[in-house]
Amino acid sequence: MIELSVPLQFTPQELYRIGEVLASLRAEGVLILGSGGIVHNLQLAHVEDIHFPVERWAAEFEQWFRDAVQQKKLSELFNYRKAAPHADLAVPTFEHFAPVFVLLGAGWHGGAVSMIYEGFEHGNISMRSFAMHKTTSNPERSNPCFASWFQLPMITPTRWCAWCWA
Repeated sequence: MIELSVPLQFTPQELYRIGEVLASLRAEGVLILGSGGIVHNLQLAHVEDIHFPVERWAAEFEQWFRDAVQQKKLSELFNYRKAAPHADLAVPTFEHFAPVFVLLGAGWHGGAVSMIYEGFEHGNISMRSFAMHKTTSNPERSNPCFASWFQLPMITPTRWCAWCWA
């Protein structure tokens, strides 16, 4: 296992290009793992109540993100600050959102996007999970790339975890 840090001074486009380069490692059986968050505003999170009702602005940003990924609107994702509703609230700082661009680059080229899980904790922490599948003529031999935003007991709560493998 090799741990890499995401260079936060890079643009979403540059981070995506890093992911495209890393994608070739999947053919060698390398697992690409990242963590961060889609909607992640700890200043406004209701930490006292994991089941606090979802804030409207958080739901709207998360829905925008989901739709942009499903519809493969890469230019909108790159320009999320201007294109997405409530981006300044949903992504007040880039460090939790930046890894998604590396993982999108590693798994974007392929077939369908499938939503696996959706939900929120503490009113505005998104737990969205989705998978990007490279399609083949034999579905059993599809090459999956999973990007997951959900709570895993072996990771820390309110974190997403993303991975790609061959």
